[in-house]
This record gives sequence, structure tokens and C-alpha cells, in this order.
Amino acid sequence: MTNQATILVIEDDPTFRSFLVTILEDDGYGIVQEEDGKQALLALRRRSFDLVLSDLRLPGMEGLNLFRSAKAEGIAPPFILLTAFGTVEEAVSALKEGVTDFLTKPLKDPDALRTLVRRTLENRRRELTLTVLKDREAAGLPPEEVMFAGAAMAEARRLIGNVADTPASVLISGESGTGKELAARMIHLASQHRDAAFVAINCAAIPENLMESELFGHEKGAFTGATQARPGKFELAAGGTLF
Repeated sequence: MTNQATILVIEDDPTFRSFLVTILEDDGYGIVQEEDGKQALLALRRRSFDLVLSDLRLPGMEGLNLFRSAKAEGIAPPFILLTAFGTVEEAVSALKEGVTDFLTKPLKDPDALRTLVRRTLENRRRELTLTVLKDREAAGLPPEEVMFAGAAMAEARRLIGNVADTPASVLISGESGTGKELAARMIHLASQHRDAAFVAINCAAIPENLMESELFGHEKGAFTGATQARPGKFELAAGGTLF
């Protein structure tokens, strides 16, 4: 198996680092190794990585501080922290700062690492593809250059092409992180509505008492705090796509 992704592995224990590297290399990933947080930051400055797998406790600069520095410099790929059971609470706090996930040490199940790495990289690829789509949409370019690999994705692209030709509403279902917004944008850009707005809304994040106003808008003075008229999502998406 060969993967194009390159992972920066940062672990000061050479035995455990070798264990991690062996698992990841067996899955075909390219690996760069560091044992010091400061050296790892230099590595991030020199080149880009698809993923960082770092111990929380490191000489030179601890894993969380490494993430903070890389994030501040705009060079942070997804970060997975490795933590001992005694520092799980600290790792959970790190998630709130933007760390992608964490694994506890000792790592008893190599498949847990494989699964987390694979899922994280898949999410990253989706996010990068969505960014490309948004950039192409902003530039007025069609989405044809966004490529899909594998039979399942080829079938998804075929279906997207089919439904894009119809004026019907489309139901897109799937688990969180499977690319529903990406599919919706592809349909929009391939449809006759491509020049109109694409409006995305996360209904789960809207309080129930504000849902009607968010969807349909409101006039000035309609309720306490409504200091000016505001169009709803349906109005903003008129002639285009509401996702």
C-alpha cells in the first residue's frame, strides 16, 4: 500500500518512536522523525506536512506549545497528540485550542492509530478539496479540475452530474465528515444556478427561538434587539442553492 501523505512524528523515546514509525511506514506513509519540539518547529517551517503525530511531553518545546507556535505562524497541519493517562485532561483541553485528536500511551492497539490517522487525513483531503472548490467558485471557474479517486467517488461524481441537470430539490445524506457540503457545492457549480449564491446553514447550531428569523429574516422592530431589517437564508439563496 502506498500513500502520498507525509507525517511528522515527534517522540523523544526512541523505542516508542520506532514503533510508531514502523506502523505508519507499513501503511505506506512518508515519515519524518524528530525527538525535540524546537527541532520539530524548524521542520514545520522548512516544509509542509499532511499530519503531525506528537508526544505531549517533549524536550525543547512541549507538544501543545509546538502546536500553538505552528498555528500562530499558519503552518499547522492536523495535530494528533500522544499523552499518558495522567495528562488526558490536559489533552482534552488542547482539543479546545484546535488540536485534532489525541491517543493515550501506552498504545496497546496499533489499529487505533491507523484508524485515527486515516480518518484525519481523509478529513484533511475533503477540507482541501472544499477550499479549492470555494476558490474556483469565487474566481468564476468550473469545478472540473477537482478529481475523485476510487470507484465509490466516481459513482458519487456521476450522481452529482445527473442531479445537477434537474431543478429538483436534492436530499444529501451521510455521516458527519463524509463530504455532504462538498457534494452540495459540486452540484451547485455544475448546475444552471452556478452564478447565483450558495448559502450553507448549520441548523443544529441555531437556537430554536431564532430559527424562524434565521431562515425567513425579520423586519426592524420585529422583536427585542431587532434594530434593523435582516434578510433570511431563503432570500439570500434566491435563485441559487440553500444547503
